[in-house]
Amino acid sequence: MAFEVFRDACGVPHVRASDELALVYGQGWVTARDRTWQVQTDRWRAEGRLAEHIGEAGVGWDVVAHRLRLPDTAQRAYAALGDDDRAWVDAYTAGVNAGLASAGRPVEVDELDRVLGGSTPGDPWPAWAPLGVFLVNHALFSTFPRVLWHDHVVRAARESGHPGLAALDPLDLVRLFDPASDGPSSGSNAWALHGSRTVSGRPLLAGDPHRVLELPGVYQQIRLACPEYDVLGLAFPGVPGLPHFGHAGTAAWGITNAVAHAAEVFRERLRRTGAGAWEALGPDGWEPVERTTAHVRVRGGQPLTVDVLETARGPVVVRGIPSEQDAAGAGTSDAPGTVASSAGDAAAAGVLAVDEAAGAAPDDAAPVAPDDAAPVAPDEAATARQDEVATGAVPAVTGEEARSVRMQPRVDDDLGFACLRPLLRARTARDVAAALAGWVDPVNRVLAADADGTVLSFDAGRVADRDPDDRLLPLRAWDPAHAPRPWRTLAAPRAVTDTAADANDWPSAPERHHGAVYSPDRATRLRALLDERRGRALGPSDMAEIHGDTHWAGAGRLLRQVAAVDGLTPAAAAVRDRLLAWDLHMDAGSHEAALLADLRGALVARLVAEPALVALAAPHRAGPAFDAWFGLRGRVGQALGALLDRADLGIDGPAHVRAALEEVAAGASQDETWGARHTVLPAHVLADVPGAAVPSVPALPLAGDQDTLRCTGTVPGVTDRAFRGSVARWVWDLADRDRSRWGVPFGTSGDPRSPHFADQHPRWAVARTVEVVTDWDRLTPEPLPDGVGE
Repeated sequence: MAFEVFRDACGVPHVRASDELALVYGQGWVTARDRTWQVQTDRWRAEGRLAEHIGEAGVGWDVVAHRLRLPDTAQRAYAALGDDDRAWVDAYTAGVNAGLASAGRPVEVDELDRVLGGSTPGDPWPAWAPLGVFLVNHALFSTFPRVLWHDHVVRAARESGHPGLAALDPLDLVRLFDPASDGPSSGSNAWALHGSRTVSGRPLLAGDPHRVLELPGVYQQIRLACPEYDVLGLAFPGVPGLPHFGHAGTAAWGITNAVAHAAEVFRERLRRTGAGAWEALGPDGWEPVERTTAHVRVRGGQPLTVDVLETARGPVVVRGIPSEQDAAGAGTSDAPGTVASSAGDAAAAGVLAVDEAAGAAPDDAAPVAPDDAAPVAPDEAATARQDEVATGAVPAVTGEEARSVRMQPRVDDDLGFACLRPLLRARTARDVAAALAGWVDPVNRVLAADADGTVLSFDAGRVADRDPDDRLLPLRAWDPAHAPRPWRTLAAPRAVTDTAADANDWPSAPERHHGAVYSPDRATRLRALLDERRGRALGPSDMAEIHGDTHWAGAGRLLRQVAAVDGLTPAAAAVRDRLLAWDLHMDAGSHEAALLADLRGALVARLVAEPALVALAAPHRAGPAFDAWFGLRGRVGQALGALLDRADLGIDGPAHVRAALEEVAAGASQDETWGARHTVLPAHVLADVPGAAVPSVPALPLAGDQDTLRCTGTVPGVTDRAFRGSVARWVWDLADRDRSRWGVPFGTSGDPRSPHFADQHPRWAVARTVEVVTDWDRLTPEPLPDGVGE
């Protein structure tokens, strides 16, 4: 298909073609060339074949991918596409395959072959792969892992026998770890300025999405131009179009995550009925469970088989939980730790759980014979028991509970891909809203604006129709009050006449309250900065002050507890006084920010040893892919101030603060700056492969921290390096697109040998961006290989 590629000084690809299909083919081609390793690994994740290529390090992901039925969901959603959308996706996939065929061999593949032996295959993408890559980028970017953590907290607390924990209502117990109560979290920022607040008199949109800092970067800067549209923005490598951030000339858009309760977790009671069949207890009695078997090849190791169960609610993601009904002794009465019927946040995983007890090995994953196409022969005892069950000689109930997940893409065979082409054609803010009316998951808060001056704020996606308390813990599959409901319709767009700010905070209107756990600090600070600039007309370059802000309100709450402590040695008192005189900015050159981090880490280390919290470090059963959500140090760090106030749990907060101050005073790093230790810790697939050399970027000093606008997230008590942060920064000017700005961590290329692998990293490290270039005469044409682009 005929297309052209041009590059700017940062290596950003500008793709131009004579029609839409040739253009999306070109997008696939250039993406495969620029991000060869990345698109292949995401494709392996989407297929549940990561271990087949990287060995044991990929097993945890593959198991959960098959448990959640991600490959099957992506294939079903692809089959459900309309003809035009399917043709568009097919053209992109064809471009990816052509790009991969002409791309050089990634250095990471050479490294895998060196370490693991053999040769890494490079088979073509299947037709449904772009939907699989999209699903992989969002499958765990949901609230349901947090619900699994809440469930673990309640069960672990009950089993601990700790009197303070036992006295807490389950909802109060899980709210201990709500980041909105005190501690840091991280998410995304976006803000809009009406033309009455700008230099040009036209709207400005700006923001930065926060995710795990992966290498190569999560987002790809790209421009797509054909007679139907000319749009630039940020794409997911491996996914066509610009689903989250784009500027079409007369219209622009950007999103933050709404932290909405869109995927539901259910408590399931299972029983085996013989011959490998299962049933689950539903509202109307026992129901059949769909059972399939997935085979996982492991490079350099033994293959596995994964027993995959799916109830009427959804795929079973956690199994082998002891039945509370059996433990209680009888009946179908509600067990402790459930929500009453009347009650109306991968590579980062290793960071968060680096010193925690490992998740229990999946009990539904077992070794298989080398020929994994052959069925696994059950052992004789298991066969005999199945026969006894089938004949009624023994009771059928296994005493097992499980947890299933109900996800909209799975229920409706819809990933929202029908939105992507209309979004590229948007000419006004209302066109953007109309294009996203069919968005599915995750639920996003959208800011859209146009050159005529309209600014809109709205939510896009589908949410579960549950009361707030029913969004915190698993629902009971057998309870009619908890039966699945249709997804709830979202509120209509509202006009913005001054400013709007979204940062994963409590929604301004009750009808937009779709979640249960929000993070208020960044939004409060963002609105304060916009208000401080009232009376001053702002332009694109002024947005750097907001992108780079390092104030952390959570430090102030912690320091109020520091101020109340007495009985300190002179050295500890001096540390206290320095902290109390500090301006709460986590600047790279700040000594006090480093002291605060030392104090925070010492407090986390002390609190995780508290008897009331030790029990929560018990092994979970969700498998290693979910370790990030169960790391106790990370959770305690998020709720630090709130936990220090819990004398009812036997926690002596003042004593811990006093001891932590003395520990910091005795340390040797009081003159160290925050930036000396606060550098980027990017996730890379090879990091988990023993003996593999991992590509790296310069360890530049960073400012900010988790819940500052300049998000550079750490795990207090585990690491001061940033594993999460702004994966792009963007400013869209609706008066002149060439005055817009953007930037990403690292660079546009995923090849460590490329000059554009990390050339944007120094600018990103100081929260700076560059102006967008759209004049074709200022861009450099890229020669294409023979036969390509013709």
